[in-house]
Amino acid sequence: MVILNKYLKDATFKNGPNGGFSGKVGSVVGSSWKGIDYIRGLPAKRKNKPGTLEKNNRNRFGFVQHWLHPFKPFYSIGFMHFSDKMTANNAAMSWNTKHGVRGEAPDFYMDYPSVLLSDGPLQQAVNPQITASGENEFTLTWEVLYQKKAKADDDLLVIAYCPELESAYFSMGDAIRGNRKAEIKLPEQFEGMGIEVYIAFCSSDRKLASRSQYLGQL
Repeated sequence: MVILNKYLKDATFKNGPNGGFSGKVGSVVGSSWKGIDYIRGLPAKRKNKPGTLEKNNRNRFGFVQHWLHPFKPFYSIGFMHFSDKMTANNAAMSWNTKHGVRGEAPDFYMDYPSVLLSDGPLQQAVNPQITASGENEFTLTWEVLYQKKAKADDDLLVIAYCPELESAYFSMGDAIRGNRKAEIKLPEQFEGMGIEVYIAFCSSDRKLASRSQYLGQL
């Protein structure tokens, strides 16, 4: 019993001794995610230094992680139900690390048309258009096609990203699919700056989303 206590002192059993556990037990760690109990081994100590390819991949991953940070409100909804086995953040990182980033370390850059911030079965906007409509304002218009589970009350998601400031403006629910139009007013600090604009739709219950669409630079 003394030996058991030695190894179980950092672990907590859930639902009694026959349930899953949380914490460290010897050389393994128990945890849960989305209600699923799992066990993983402790990371082994590395004996050799990472090679050039591995360093490049790490730098690539870090670059995308930093770049995606301003987009979190958008992809947290857009990728919410992308996979039962993946968080919204992991889904956004996985896609954009594979498909959205270009170049080699240290000269990475994002290919804006290839970036994905949302994905799902919901109908996208049909023929979306964007035009400047005033000082620090722009207008979005689109056509409506009620296919692929689309409904008139689907919320419009908009994000306007300013590369120069590494900052983004996010809007959700200021317009619905049935409006066919949205007027977007940007923060004052965006005045005179170039912005990259993405849109998507999500259902009113947040269970469905469409694939995000890049509308270009404004």
